[in-house]
Amino acid sequence: MTTPYHPDDLADRDDFEAHLQHLVAVARDNDIPIEGAYHVRSSEPEEPDYQVEISEIAPGNT
Repeated sequence: MTTPYHPDDLADRDDFEAHLQHLVAVARDNDIPIEGAYHVRSSEPEEPDYQVEISEIAPGNT
């Protein structure tokens, strides 16, 4: 993916993963440390909250 993220582009899990890979690559290219856990809180009480963890893996692992 070479275009910036736009919320309307998310149609399925593959799109989500592509956007996430792009976001991680941009952060890495800008020397922004990203490893760690992130709490993603919903603005709506009835919607679930999430925890996202980013950790480095060995090259070639998927």
